[in-house]
Amino acid sequence: MKLETYNGKQYLILDKNEEINISSGQINQFNSLKIENTSNGLNITGNSSIVNCISGNKLMEKIYVPPVVKKEEIIEKCDMWIEMFKKTHDYFKKITLSKKAAKENIKMEILFSDFVNSNGEKGHSIDIDLYRLNTIIKEGLTIDVSTSNIYRYLLANVLDYYVSSNYSNASIDINNLNRYLYSKNSKSIYANIANSDENYNKYCDVIIGILVNHNLGESSKQIINNTRTKIYDQQIDSNFDKSLEFSISQYNNLFSDNQDLVLKKTIN
Repeated sequence: MKLETYNGKQYLILDKNEEINISSGQINQFNSLKIENTSNGLNITGNSSIVNCISGNKLMEKIYVPPVVKKEEIIEKCDMWIEMFKKTHDYFKKITLSKKAAKENIKMEILFSDFVNSNGEKGHSIDIDLYRLNTIIKEGLTIDVSTSNIYRYLLANVLDYYVSSNYSNASIDINNLNRYLYSKNSKSIYANIANSDENYNKYCDVIIGILVNHNLGESSKQIINNTRTKIYDQQIDSNFDKSLEFSISQYNNLFSDNQDLVLKKTIN
């Protein structure tokens, strides 16, 4: 990287594969642009809030606008991930409840959290992994979603399956909920439902609705169906498809010995 002057103007010359971040005012991921020099030219990424206007010869042709995806395709992708989650949950739960896992202090965590990607996009994540002393010993699945209506559908399905699988006829003390929702089978199995206060408060209606229905012995099918109907034809960011592809790869690794469970489908 070097600075040169040409015709009275300063130019910053980036070497190949070098990058620089530009910010106007306070430095953070929401107020910056990243410029990367590749063999094919410059890649510019960032949050739209920092940009006032874009102008120049054929610059608009270089702007990538994510295509609108049909709601049926979005739901199909979500349902694929949900089915993988259910089988991974049952597999990890079986491992965690074994005597050998107890001796090794193995824990299974389902984590509902927030993320901010390199472009400053905010979103929510769902992860399931096996841990030993805060170290992942079997990496499970993950899904990253920037769109609230899609996340609500995934959240409702995951939480409903976790509760029905881990509480059976036992009630959940909703008045004294804390960060962790421990399984009645073992405290080594838990769902971290309040890793982020913002996440919990935003989707509290779905979370509490499913927990109350469980205590009443009622189905949460209506809640799940209502979240599904809120999904519409829309743009979905690359985080969703990338995390889905990653989950398919992880799933196939976990179940490689069982050919009936291995997924062959890839995401376009």
